Amino acid sequence: MQKQINNKVEGRIINEEELHNLGCPLDGTKCSAENSWVYYTTYWTSVKFNEKSLIRILSNGSSGDLSATGKSGIRPVITISKSDF
Repeated sequence: MQKQINNKVEGRIINEEELHNLGCPLDGTKCSAENSWVYYTTYWTSVKFNEKSLIRILSNGSSGDLSATGKSGIRPVITISKSDF
């Protein structure tokens, strides 16, 4: 899911490749402590868990669709063109 905010800025939800590059392999192991800001809070990703839900990153560094209960946010990725700086 990607949304163009204006002709220079785009926003979307973090994806599997980005999570992997940040130390969250989504293979049942916890996210790397090296980038603890990645799992500082619980949030939904754009990664499909099954036909009915998406993967969540939990504040303890684990991932999965444990429950849709409780509060979960999203981790937006905002892209701004270098020419705008």
